[in-house]
Amino acid sequence: MNQTNCPRCDSTRLQYQENYGYWDCEDCGHTWGFDEDDPDYDEEIVDYDGDTGQAFINGHWVVVSPRAWARWNGESYGE
Repeated sequence: MNQTNCPRCDSTRLQYQENYGYWDCEDCGHTWGFDEDDPDYDEEIVDYDGDTGQAFINGHWVVVSPRAWARWNGESYGE
């Protein structure tokens, strides 16, 4: 967990989402993570309900941000 600059815009205004193991850039909104930092790396995501913001992960519904859901699906968010 030693990221110092955003890989997209080179900003240093970063926020680490410890519970989910990913980084957010506060300037451009880019989200990224490293497998070794992700505490849920081996979880299986089965379904996502965009209306409630919940994902069905390992047999339980949990709140997941739209940005995190997009990242798990290899999609961009808010661009």
